Amino acid sequence: MNNFYILGTKYGEKNNQDVSQYLQKRGVVSTGFSWLSDLSRFYNGNFLELEKILTLNGEKPRTISQVKKFLSLKPGDLIALKSTGAPIGKTANLEIIGYAVVVERDGVVYKHDPDEFPLGLGHLINVDFLEFNIHRKLQLGYGQTVHKLKDQNHIDLVFGDYSGVLPINNTASSSSTKNKNTSEKLVTVSASFIRKAVHNKIQQGVYEKMVSLFGDKAVKMEENFVDIIFTSKEYTELIEVKPYHSASSCIREGLGQLLSYYQKHYQNRKNIHLVIIGLNKPNSIDKDFIEFIQKTINVSFSYRSWEELNN
Repeated sequence: MNNFYILGTKYGEKNNQDVSQYLQKRGVVSTGFSWLSDLSRFYNGNFLELEKILTLNGEKPRTISQVKKFLSLKPGDLIALKSTGAPIGKTANLEIIGYAVVVERDGVVYKHDPDEFPLGLGHLINVDFLEFNIHRKLQLGYGQTVHKLKDQNHIDLVFGDYSGVLPINNTASSSSTKNKNTSEKLVTVSASFIRKAVHNKIQQGVYEKMVSLFGDKAVKMEENFVDIIFTSKEYTELIEVKPYHSASSCIREGLGQLLSYYQKHYQNRKNIHLVIIGLNKPNSIDKDFIEFIQKTINVSFSYRSWEELNN
């Protein structure tokens, strides 16, 4: 079974050392508890012995609990990385800055990294990042460094469509990324697998919704590599779907593709409109970016969210 976690990205007693850029560069998540102890032999293993050793080393029960959760991360687990989980006044406050999936790399999941920060990060788990440098604000309270989510409503809220595309059947061992999908074919849960699954889910959903509104003659899928094409008497829409929570990330990756398709196949058509569809509604930073693009490029452009289209 794939699990869902929230992990912090700040070190120091006052949580004032942001390690997120080092995590992204190295393709890992990390924790600094019990920094000098190599815990390789306890990864996903004998936690009773681990507790005894950490207790003898003077670690507090809360620290030991956090270390055990971190060492329980296994390939295929999804992680939401937070910049903060501290409340603002009496209001719960959680800011998610990235998403990752745990992977085995070069035969290893856990690594010990004892050098002083920033050369070392303490304890590392290998991950593939789904996206990074986003700013999703949620009214949830998760203040500790490592949280394993159990509330399905919170899982859906924090992970959105990422949580709904994992294989249903999982007969893999705890150290494997192999999972069965509904056709019983083994697949690997990776960032690329999740991105593709979310993309396909949104693409199919948008296509079916547009066909129900305009008919199948007006809507085509995968013509000249364009995800969806809508044609009316007045205009043509070239629609590219992207599987990210950040509207800006969707636009940065998708707009170049649309312009390329437009140049190669559609520049002789009148009234072309380019559309990017991503997971969520744009925030204020995204809106500024969209407005800049609309003022800059000499072709009609807009962004739409699956979040709104699906309601």
